[in-house]
Amino acid sequence: MPAVVRCVLLSVRKRFHSNGLDAKRQAENCDRLAKYSLDESNRKMYAARAKEWEKVAKITNTGIMEPAGTNEVADVHTIGSIDRNIYKCITEKIRTDEVIITDERIGHIIERRGNEFYNKYHSIFGNILKDPDYIFRDKHENSALVCKRIVEDKKYVNIVLRIVVETDNPKYKNSILTAIGEGERRFCQRLKNSEPLYKKE
Repeated sequence: MPAVVRCVLLSVRKRFHSNGLDAKRQAENCDRLAKYSLDESNRKMYAARAKEWEKVAKITNTGIMEPAGTNEVADVHTIGSIDRNIYKCITEKIRTDEVIITDERIGHIIERRGNEFYNKYHSIFGNILKDPDYIFRDKHENSALVCKRIVEDKKYVNIVLRIVVETDNPKYKNSILTAIGEGERRFCQRLKNSEPLYKKE
């Protein structure tokens, strides 16, 4: 990243650190103008601005970590850890208890579930994985659908977690693949259709 652009981004990030939604709105506004402006030069200008605001929004909205000694944005973020005794219902060959999420998966969740969902629940992803109410086997090998009821919202937040096993690369960590909200009625239907491998006592 050019030094001038980095300085601009860092300056803007400080300004909007207390409210990353402002940067997100700016990115959305510029993107909209880039799509619908009648003037081609304006479309290019707004497209460039949208990309810059998206970078700022990523920094301010997602709690992105930075590698020590640099101003570059890291693409892997530590979420917390899992209790191996709980997750042995998926596999007993768990290599590590550490859990991470990548920028790519964060982007996936925001794209599929919306920025509001991610901003509201991403801070409790670690708690959901540490203290789940239910665990189901996911369709992918060595993956779990981890569910926790959010009482105040009358819904469940479900996380798909890929568990790293002994035969995987030792550098890999357990990772969040996606997250989704599910209403209580629909979750009750899930319980009727699928037997959980784990249920909190």
